Amino acid sequence: MWFLKRLLHTRMPVLSGRLFFLFLTYALCRVVFYCHNRSIIGAARWDEWGQIVKASFVFDSGSIFYINLPFIVMWLLPFDRVERPVWQRVISVGFMVVNAVGLLVNIADIFYFPYKLSRIVSDDIHYLGEPTGGTLLGSMFVDYWQGTLLWVSLVTLLYLTCFRLLRYRGGNHILAQKGLRYAVRTVWLAAMVTFAVIGIRGYRTGADAYPVNVSDAALFVRPEMSQVVLSNPFCVIRTWGNKLHGVTYMSRQEADSTYVPLRRICGGDGVSRPRLPEDCNVVIIMLESFGSPHIKSLNPLFKPSQESYTPFLDSLFHEGLLFTDAYQGGIKSIDAMPAVWASIPSYNKNFLRLPQSQADYYALPEILADKGYATSFMHGASRESMSFVAFGKMAGVQQFVSREDYAKVYGGGDFDGKWGIWDDKFLPFVLDRLDAMPRPFMSTIFTLSSHEPFKVPPHMEGRFEEGALPIHKVMRYTDHALREFFREASTKPWFANTLFIMMADHGSGAEDARLLSAPYNHRIPIFFYMPSAGLKGRIDKTVSQLDIMPTLLAMLGYDGSVTAFGNDMFDSSEKGFAAGYFDGSFGVVEGGLFYRLSENGLTALYDLDSDPAKEHDIKERADPARVRFFEAYIQQYYHTVADRAFRPQERGAGAVAEP
Repeated sequence: MWFLKRLLHTRMPVLSGRLFFLFLTYALCRVVFYCHNRSIIGAARWDEWGQIVKASFVFDSGSIFYINLPFIVMWLLPFDRVERPVWQRVISVGFMVVNAVGLLVNIADIFYFPYKLSRIVSDDIHYLGEPTGGTLLGSMFVDYWQGTLLWVSLVTLLYLTCFRLLRYRGGNHILAQKGLRYAVRTVWLAAMVTFAVIGIRGYRTGADAYPVNVSDAALFVRPEMSQVVLSNPFCVIRTWGNKLHGVTYMSRQEADSTYVPLRRICGGDGVSRPRLPEDCNVVIIMLESFGSPHIKSLNPLFKPSQESYTPFLDSLFHEGLLFTDAYQGGIKSIDAMPAVWASIPSYNKNFLRLPQSQADYYALPEILADKGYATSFMHGASRESMSFVAFGKMAGVQQFVSREDYAKVYGGGDFDGKWGIWDDKFLPFVLDRLDAMPRPFMSTIFTLSSHEPFKVPPHMEGRFEEGALPIHKVMRYTDHALREFFREASTKPWFANTLFIMMADHGSGAEDARLLSAPYNHRIPIFFYMPSAGLKGRIDKTVSQLDIMPTLLAMLGYDGSVTAFGNDMFDSSEKGFAAGYFDGSFGVVEGGLFYRLSENGLTALYDLDSDPAKEHDIKERADPARVRFFEAYIQQYYHTVADRAFRPQERGAGAVAEP
């Protein structure tokens, strides 16, 4: 008995008890948050409370371990001097101050949420740095006295529990031998820090595991409940440094009169575009890193005798409709799905890393689901990879197929050791899932293997030659996997009635130095393939991933409004352009012109047709109206994201798409 009594007063049990009590206080805050905002969020179903509790624990772990990791280390240092009163006092005061602030942020959101309709993030904390920040904070303590009372009560209870009930008396060394005592304490320290780091990552481990992010709340629960499971200190810390830095070229009124990303889609508007049957299936294939500079049929710098790295794609391009001047809609893979599904670009920040990405959307998957489509997303990586599944849930995707689903059927032997399932193994699995989907269906497939470390699977070693760059070997491999995919798909009963849209997620360098600079390094293929629809040829109009949503909806005869930063690729009355963030500055490609813009406006203009090396700045010849349009376009992106105005009803009726 005396041993247990002494054990309970050693450091590890005391620390564990304090952390456990913090989890209880955060759970209480969440209960109050839900009850106070239930009319806004909606009622949780009984069958989803298990997932809500699980997700809440994950995000609370992030909050609690994030802000308490320094104290965990200080508390568990193996040295006896940690027992000294001064050291204990420093730890105690720091623990109380930091956790009191964490609870304050958590409680503040109970009453702030109805005004913002999203959790407090780092942007909101920055407001306290304004000249009136102190006055604003003080008034909130008074105006929301219920929250102040709850906060004072919880902080008081925290102190009484952690430093009275769980008082550490110090000096009770169960192990008399100093060396052994230090060794045991070191093991406890290492174990606890490791556990805390795993908790901060959302209990995600493994070579392909990404730390949990704010947008990942939708991985656990339906989007409506995502605000319930998030934890405020976690949201603030994870969004710190991801502040939305916008640009202001003109007044909001002028921007609204120049460009608003509200598009009226009308499939029967008389535009000469390919029309698809109402029950046409749609398969979007996103090719990892398949930038145009690597593809012979899209790169005029390839020597005629030079062997193609993508022989199957080059042959397929002759059988469909290829856009030869196409661009990515963001920076990295994580930006591809917002660009394609929701026509939302990413500029100097990845959109899905911004706290504003936690929002309500009316995106392509949901729109087609409303038209009776079954929707899916299939990617050979883990479900949490790159926030694809989290965003897909918010965008209306109904079914997700990932590495975990493959492993349930075939085991883990086809895992590449870093990213996910090898392409030649996962794509046949995709076909099986497409066979099982109700029709019509819309599915997005994201390949995986054409990525560093640029390896092919062991069963394919020696089959593909090296190229000028390390990526070329794995591009040959993925191209082969695509050949087999289409060979098998062509035997399916749904194939003839399916539109395939193929594109790269982003560029990936070039062997010719001339293509390593903007905008060439952002060029990608965009390709439509449906032989039964007569889609064939090459179009040189400038387009981007952002154009996929409005174009596809028009082809399917959709009649309605959408928020979109893209254009209908087949509408000849609209000038095709691609805006992006090129090598540290804004840029717009329109036909053969390349506009460079800073936060202060146009900095350079190049004619890519006559001056591909961009040696002669001709900005004095720029059309002022066109420059103003592009400035409004970029500015309105930041306004839209800041306002989370991604549904058409969140905007006024007087939208302008083109000047």
